[in-house]
Amino acid sequence: MSFDYYWLVLVRMRAVVFLTMAAAATTSYVTSWLIDPLYDARSVFYVVDAADTGGVILSGTAGKLGAQSPGVFLPSPVEAVIASHIGILRTDVIRKGVHERVPQKPIRQLESNIDVYALQKYLLGTRAWDKDPEVAAAVANAYPAALNEFLLSVATQRAQDNLRAQQQSRAELETQLRAARKHREEFLDPHHTPSVKSELDNLLARKGSLEFSIETAQARLQGIDQRIVLAEEQLVREARLSMSSLGALSSLVIQRLMKEVSDLEAELAGARVEFDGKLGDKHPRIKSLMATLAQKQHDLQLENTALQKSEVKMPGSFYEQLRREILNYYKDRTATMAEVAENRVTLARLMARIDRQQPGLSKEAEITAEVANLERMLEYAELAVRNTQIQTAIRSNLVVVLSEAKAATEPRVPALLFNTFVAAVLGLIAGVYLAFAYDCFVRARATRGTV
Repeated sequence: MSFDYYWLVLVRMRAVVFLTMAAAATTSYVTSWLIDPLYDARSVFYVVDAADTGGVILSGTAGKLGAQSPGVFLPSPVEAVIASHIGILRTDVIRKGVHERVPQKPIRQLESNIDVYALQKYLLGTRAWDKDPEVAAAVANAYPAALNEFLLSVATQRAQDNLRAQQQSRAELETQLRAARKHREEFLDPHHTPSVKSELDNLLARKGSLEFSIETAQARLQGIDQRIVLAEEQLVREARLSMSSLGALSSLVIQRLMKEVSDLEAELAGARVEFDGKLGDKHPRIKSLMATLAQKQHDLQLENTALQKSEVKMPGSFYEQLRREILNYYKDRTATMAEVAENRVTLARLMARIDRQQPGLSKEAEITAEVANLERMLEYAELAVRNTQIQTAIRSNLVVVLSEAKAATEPRVPALLFNTFVAAVLGLIAGVYLAFAYDCFVRARATRGTV
């Protein structure tokens, strides 16, 4: 069959088509008048990201009062967080909160007449339906308020729990700090010093001073030895020129004895350092050195007496000046060697004290570091407690409303013109279907009659 045939069928059955369309449109129009009108209201809001009234920032500029991170007033970009907020909005806790704010709206209707959805990726929206436009607007605005109150209650409870935990931690830190300070005092009391490190620094300074004194004395001793050698050479030459052979020989013996006496005195001082505290002067080595020294001193005295009885040069002669100068050099040499020996004894005792102080220094450093660490932790804990107390006292809104719902002036349901138009289109389609069905029925009947 051609298109013209179907067109002729529609033309011939146009009354059926138009009557069907008119009946559908009239029915829809009348039914829309009979249905109670429903008004809708919408609100747009978001939940503040990283809003944690129980958290504390301990360091940096953000730790100052009133400081906030850059994104603290912006919505969360995480879809999972948005989904959790939507899930919270659909719970009975939020519905009860809304019902308390809008008693006219029963809780059962809140389960069906409210739409909660994500809007523009990171925002949230609510759409409320009700016969009263004022109630619909109030319900739409009550949802973000109820969510804000719920989040604040959770955050406040969390902040209080954190505050109790921080206060307990602070009390424990104070106890540990007192114990650490007491331990440090008990450690320093036996040393009779406020600080082992300062005492060790003083000992090291004295050690450096003693080492410098020993080096200086050794250098001075070398200079004395050189001057003695030069003076003795000059004395020998002078003896050859102006003294008798007996006087020169006696002078050389006296010089040798003076040198031996000086060497024995230095050796005796070193032995006393080495055997200090071990029987004292009764030690065999020290007794032997003392006997030898006494014998040499006696020999030196005899030689001086013999030299004085022999031919003696004039007191103002160059020979006598050299002899006295050499004698003074040996005296200086003996005094210098004794000074070096004494300084070495003092240095040895000082090194022993330093060695004893080394373990104490490491122990004091460990205790001091522990005290400093506890003091720093206690300072952070006190700052955390203060910040938590302030944040608990300040109830900042966690939900920011971007668009409040307003009472609608016209109902959203029913839409008279839209419903009538849709019914007319559906009636037209039904009328065309009836026309073709009737034509098919007539043709089938005619075919059976012909047969």
